[in-house]
Amino acid sequence: MVELDGKNTVLTGGDTILIPEEARHRVGVIASECVILEIAYERFEEKDIVRVEDDYNRTSIQKTRAVIA
Repeated sequence: MVELDGKNTVLTGGDTILIPEEARHRVGVIASECVILEIAYERFEEKDIVRVEDDYNRTSIQKTRAVIA
């Protein structure tokens, strides 16, 4: 299920949805098994993400990057 600007849409296998820039969105899983593939086109900056609500408290987690030498 995808909540996009307050409207819920249930997706099934193979469905896609376009999320416009700056749209408030949230993804939830109804079935026990689900794979979600998120693709960003053009320029994308992780620092541009604003978490309005998060069930997993990721707003307080510091981002780190692993370096493999």
